[in-house]
Amino acid sequence: MAHTKTNFEISDDIFMANRSVSFTVKSQDDNDFYTPEHYGISFERKENTKEVRATFTHTGHYTVRRNVEDDGCGNIYQERDIDVLEGMEAPQIALVTVDPTTGKNRINWKFKNLPDYISTVCIYKEGSHYNQFDLIGEAQPSDEGFTDTASNPAVTTSRYRICLNTSFGIPTESGTPHQSVHLAINKGMNGSWNLMWNAYSGRDIDHYRILRGTSPETLTEIATVPGSTQSYTDLTAPEGVVYYAIAYSAYYEDEWQPMKRNLAMASAQSNTASAAQAQNLRLAEELAVTHLENGLLIDFMEGKEVSVVAVSLKRPY
Repeated sequence: MAHTKTNFEISDDIFMANRSVSFTVKSQDDNDFYTPEHYGISFERKENTKEVRATFTHTGHYTVRRNVEDDGCGNIYQERDIDVLEGMEAPQIALVTVDPTTGKNRINWKFKNLPDYISTVCIYKEGSHYNQFDLIGEAQPSDEGFTDTASNPAVTTSRYRICLNTSFGIPTESGTPHQSVHLAINKGMNGSWNLMWNAYSGRDIDHYRILRGTSPETLTEIATVPGSTQSYTDLTAPEGVVYYAIAYSAYYEDEWQPMKRNLAMASAQSNTASAAQAQNLRLAEELAVTHLENGLLIDFMEGKEVSVVAVSLKRPY
């Protein structure tokens, strides 16, 4: 990571056909400039832009020279000094949970021993298109979390990722995206309640804990299911209005650099779903099987498999 974001004054016509652009580098221990390969440095130009990315394999102080060979003007160059610091691991979210106070999604993290040039945590949220993340806010690393006030966990799940900003204007790589858990409920048979939720993504969840209570403040654990499960039917619910939530935990690395096997536990919870808003489960009253082929004969005695598609038909009353 470069200590300063280095900009060369590049005109729009620098990449004309009669010009060639190259870079040479000199370290603080050398007197002469060498090709980038001499130091294990690579330069990549982003297609159809003036943006060039340099990747350094060693820390230290370097002078980068941009050389422009012009058929008419000869060799023109500019130099910039760069301090390259030790690379940093992409920051990781601990877990995304629903804040019990606000009812909004909270993105939690916990960092230790951050370099002093780290300024803020940048929080990104996936928009209406897959894998397109928009910046929704910044927070101090010591805040250990950020509440997404625009989220609505009662309606849908959300996906987030974070990166760290630096005092010299270059952000770190973004960490793994994390997606929260959304719980939905419908009414089953004989007074039962069917719970369904999406799997948390971003960390491996060993198990989910099913919480139930007569109010959101009195939720207690009634069952535990493995992390591969995303549904549960409560056959022993008390009479009256009941509330449910899904709790989950995960271990994460709480050291920054170098990464050490010093694990900490992060706990989170889904939205709270009320049985009062649950839809009744309606069983099919009729089943009609149609076919496209003429003269189709189904012989169930032969053990053949038949695919059936259920269609909801509203009959007039």
